[in-house]
Amino acid sequence: MQPTPRAARFRGRDVAGVGSLPSDGPLDARAWNTHVCVATAQDAAEKARSADGSVVVEPFDVLPAGRMAVLADPAGATFCAWEPRDRKGARTVNEPGAWAMSLLSTRDLEGSAAFYGAVFGWTTETFGVGDGAITLFRLPGYVGGEPDQPVSREVIAAMAPASAGVASRWGVDLWVDDVSDRRERRESWAAGRSVRARPPACSADTPRSPPISSR
Repeated sequence: MQPTPRAARFRGRDVAGVGSLPSDGPLDARAWNTHVCVATAQDAAEKARSADGSVVVEPFDVLPAGRMAVLADPAGATFCAWEPRDRKGARTVNEPGAWAMSLLSTRDLEGSAAFYGAVFGWTTETFGVGDGAITLFRLPGYVGGEPDQPVSREVIAAMAPASAGVASRWGVDLWVDDVSDRRERRESWAAGRSVRARPPACSADTPRSPPISSR
């Protein structure tokens, strides 16, 4: 079963994709997944294998939007390689209501830096000091972000150590202008949803919705 793609739009421009995945698929169907734009999904899959990663799902068509593959780095963090056709990816970023940053939480910082460098040509640099320091991924020659941001405009993602007992994973941050307000809206929406439709009985094995990540 292939995903059924939908484009989430903000002010008439694509900001995210929404799709369905089989229940036994490699990704959590109720979570945000990071996609990296590539020239060809097949080439990205081959590079991932050569860099000691794995191909979780071989390249397949999501027509007419594009073609994709599901890959995993050596530490087990999954992500998608996106070969665009009709859908090029997020067209609005770095403003309230849109994508802000993808963060890799990993149990292997050095191995992950080597893997993404080999597959995508990313370089790394440290930002911050002490326990608050993180690693920034940069794509040489890329110009993104904002002119007055405190880091290079080549930065395209970030990496930090995973918490103890937590598997390596990619997370997605959405830009909001007021975190407290968005939390209240989310809680209000959840309360209204529970009133309109009584949730079915569930066991300890029933998946729960993932937490909201905001930036």
